[in-house]
Amino acid sequence: MSDGTLVPLRYLARLRDLAARTGSPGTPLQATAHFGRGSGPALPARTAGIPALTIGAVDARGLAPRSHQAGDRRQSLDPAALDAVLEFALTLVDAIDAELGRSGSGSGSGSGARDPDRGSAAQGGVTGR
Repeated sequence: MSDGTLVPLRYLARLRDLAARTGSPGTPLQATAHFGRGSGPALPARTAGIPALTIGAVDARGLAPRSHQAGDRRQSLDPAALDAVLEFALTLVDAIDAELGRSGSGSGSGSGARDPDRGSAAQGGVTGR
């Protein structure tokens, strides 16, 4: 038994592949896939047919530290983990933008350029895992 959905929704293969390449062992980010129980924040978008991933950080045991406990407070967050998750997300957005530009299926320029005023990719967006 699980507290997840009865019929799991698959992540879009193209998005999974981009995320895997973005965090592959040969990159500075070295992110890996995590298969948790239940549903993540990307589920509503995925249910609506929008490609989405949930991006986050877990400890060595594969758990989100202090999740759903009294110590689960903003002050307890690890700044290095936050920075790593943000860097992965921004790099993934750049990869998505470049991929859409190559395939001609997106409206972005495909340059992956960052908007200096926003501190994030100029085109695109990610809902994360």
